[in-house]
Amino acid sequence: MSNNETLRENKRAEMIGDYVKAKGLSAKMYQDYGWEAKPIPR
Repeated sequence: MSNNETLRENKRAEMIGDYVKAKGLSAKMYQDYGWEAKPIPR
């Protein structure tokens, strides 16, 4: 993982997207507590 926060967050979003796809889930957004929801990359 990179120390660059943007790269780290992009990779995290990509991994969440991979998980959603692999499990056949219908989720379109993810959200950390206290932060706005973000779209899951497809």
